Amino acid sequence: MDVCNVKRTPGVKMELHLVTNVQMAKCQMLDQHPRMIVIMNHAPCDAGDYMAEDGCEECPENTWSDDGASSCNQCPDGKMSDAGSTSEDVCHHDSCDAGHHMTEDGCEECPENTWSEDGASSCNECPNGLMSSAGSTSQEDCQHDKWEQHDGKYLEAGHYMTEDGCMQCEE
Repeated sequence: MDVCNVKRTPGVKMELHLVTNVQMAKCQMLDQHPRMIVIMNHAPCDAGDYMAEDGCEECPENTWSDDGASSCNQCPDGKMSDAGSTSEDVCHHDSCDAGHHMTEDGCEECPENTWSEDGASSCNECPNGLMSSAGSTSQEDCQHDKWEQHDGKYLEAGHYMTEDGCMQCEE
C-alpha cells in the first residue's frame, strides 16, 4: 500500500496504518503529506509498555504487556507484579508471613515440626528430632521431644494445660 497516495472516500471506513518515520519523510518530500489519513510517528512499544496517546508508557503495577501492546493485561486474581512487567509469568503471589511458605496456590501454613520466617518459599525442619506446632515462626519454637501436643501447644510430659497455662501433674 502506498501510504502517500491514500485518499479518503466519503462513507468508506478507513484502516489505521502504522507509518514509519522513513515513510513519513518520503511523503513529506513528495509534498503529499496532507492526503494521508493518519500518521503515527511512534515505533511499536517494547514488552512492559503500551501505546498511549502520546507514545509508549510503562504498564503499572499488577499488569504486564507483550511487545507492541496497545494496553496492559491484568495479573491473575491474587497475584501481583512490578510496573513494567513483560509477561504473565512474572505475576506472583505476595510474600508469606512467618510460619507460612509459598506454594503454586499461594501461602500455606508450615506443618508441625517445621518453621519459617517472613517471605519463605519453604519450611525449615526442626533440627535433631525437636518438635514444633504448625505455623511456627522461628527455630526457637522447636522444642525437645519430651513435650506433648495439647490444643495446638506442646507441653512437657507430666504437665497439663489450664487457663493460666501449663501446670504440673500431681504425683
